[in-house]
Amino acid sequence: SSDPNYDSYSLTNITSTITDNDTTLGGSGGGVQISPPPTEGSGENEENIPMHETKSIGSLDSSGYNVSMYIESTVEFSAPVSSAGSAQSHSLKVINLDLLNNVVTVLIQSDPITLTLSLDEIKYVDLDNDGIDDLEVKFVDLVANRVEVTIKSLDIPIDQPVVDTYTLFKYQNDPKVYLLEDGKKRLIINEAVFLNKGYQWDQVRTIEESVIYPDGLDLQPTGASAYILIKYGDSSAVYLLENGKKRLIVNEGIFLDRGYHWDQVKTIGEGIIYPDGLDLQPIEPDAYILIKYKDGSTVYLLENGKKRLIVNEGIFLDRGYQWYQVRIIEESVIYPDGLDLN
Repeated sequence: SSDPNYDSYSLTNITSTITDNDTTLGGSGGGVQISPPPTEGSGENEENIPMHETKSIGSLDSSGYNVSMYIESTVEFSAPVSSAGSAQSHSLKVINLDLLNNVVTVLIQSDPITLTLSLDEIKYVDLDNDGIDDLEVKFVDLVANRVEVTIKSLDIPIDQPVVDTYTLFKYQNDPKVYLLEDGKKRLIINEAVFLNKGYQWDQVRTIEESVIYPDGLDLQPTGASAYILIKYGDSSAVYLLENGKKRLIVNEGIFLDRGYHWDQVKTIGEGIIYPDGLDLQPIEPDAYILIKYKDGSTVYLLENGKKRLIVNEGIFLDRGYQWYQVRIIEESVIYPDGLDLN
């Protein structure tokens, strides 16, 4: 019409076709029937659950499921847990979706666990609250208001020790403790190494002698783990634990001069006995001094008024230096550079 001022308009009998990822979606008669695009996750199976609906995917294993979900969508599944001899029933529900920041919040039950995940983030879930993760959940994709999560069982072998980021274990009737790493057992050579790595005794699992792992390298003290600072109960005396012996630090000046910090001191029980070593005396002026700057990790040999970079830990130890000999200095103390110590 040549008249641009229409009084009204109407549309009838519309047919629309939408193509997404090479999938044709069609509808007519005033409505569009849309199928979800293919999933992107690493699971070998997939399921789509409409808004406010619940579906079961049955038994979950390490092959995983890519699940397309919306607000109030719920997926039900069963998965093995580390504290039981059989699978348990659980569910995962989308309870919140932040489209602005690409963040989804899900609720896992039976024992309620709320997870908040950013896009591409993975979280691990302890379904039975025994300190061992049983489930992997990843927020894979977000298309409009459709959330894709991939869920996988960690396939916990119920009757065998669990391999976490690390597993600490001991055999029945044997006091030695091992770190299980990359399928090999590494002997932790003494309590000082154990404690200085931040391990806790309640993390140690006792296993049957029939469970065999190949031997790895013993876990030795390295770097700051070469020593540990200890005190007994209410006593004020602080010791340096070194090579299995405790060395009394005779006063606070010596403690601070060696760069130790009070939060490094571990309080131990009176029943833990170590043989006495030599008392720790003030550092005497030597032909050399070892230094590092307060906020740095590099260690230098100060020699003839110049600082010589010690290029790696192997050279440091090979020359017979000890970590307690390294003095921490302020950044404002400047020495000219000498030749690197190779």
